[in-house]
Amino acid sequence: MTDALRSEAVTRREAAVLLVLLVLMWGTSFPLIKSAFAYMPPLWFAATRMGTGAAFIFLLLWWRGRLRVPSRADAPVLVSVGIGMMTCFPALTHSGLFFVDSGRATLLAYLTPLWVTPAAIVLLGERLTALKAAGLVLAVGGLLVLFHPGEFDWSDRDVVIGNGILLFGSMVWACTILHVRAHRWSLGPLELVPWQLLIATVLLSALAAVIEGGTGHGWDLSFLALVLYCGPVASVYTVFGSTTVNRALPAITTALAYIATPVIGYAAGMAMLGERLTLLALLGLGLIVLGLSAVAWSESRERGG
Repeated sequence: MTDALRSEAVTRREAAVLLVLLVLMWGTSFPLIKSAFAYMPPLWFAATRMGTGAAFIFLLLWWRGRLRVPSRADAPVLVSVGIGMMTCFPALTHSGLFFVDSGRATLLAYLTPLWVTPAAIVLLGERLTALKAAGLVLAVGGLLVLFHPGEFDWSDRDVVIGNGILLFGSMVWACTILHVRAHRWSLGPLELVPWQLLIATVLLSALAAVIEGGTGHGWDLSFLALVLYCGPVASVYTVFGSTTVNRALPAITTALAYIATPVIGYAAGMAMLGERLTLLALLGLGLIVLGLSAVAWSESRERGG
């Protein structure tokens, strides 16, 4: 694993380990992020996460003699990940999370397979099988259950906007996944991470200053722990891990592995914040997981296991 992190030329098995760690980190992050809103508004916390993460990885790469200036060849993915994954996705998900329970927010934000699958079929030439089609129908059915009037309050403007923002965020991330998969790399993902985080920090800070104004109510040790985990640990690892995994595994396989994230997210939300899982939400979650698992199984069969 150490060699993989050093060379970034990972095997499929090493990429799978990275992916498992990513899913665990993503699944538990939203309840922690929501807790941080008691100290700092959503956009400012997103900017703080990216800024502390950028400072950490700049120092780490400088210390190891690996700090590099990106080449023109990597400019497209620098902009794509820096703006799409590290600016738009956190801005949208943090803003939506402000109005939505963390478990539901995790599910909606990590619905990327639902958008990646048809896009990969059209743009990357992936094959649509009957099992994949059935899986997508089940997943869409689960999404419709989540927005059933019995489960979803359509009269609450903030709830509607929050859920819509989260869905849009997952679409933005899906576009980034497809681009990362298709990009021809010059530098590796780790060398690009600090620059992508720097772009995100500048853009998110400007956005937060315009929209939210003040930065919050002060810091204490609990908030400092949240910043350190969500910034230097989570932000740096998730960018490096996700881009590395996306290079090593097929686009659909990578995205569909994320289906465990909302399950962990719901469990973490109930354990950390006392959120509850209704029967309709459980049904919707089950249909989505079942549908996307069917697509993943179809993908596995096509590739011989």
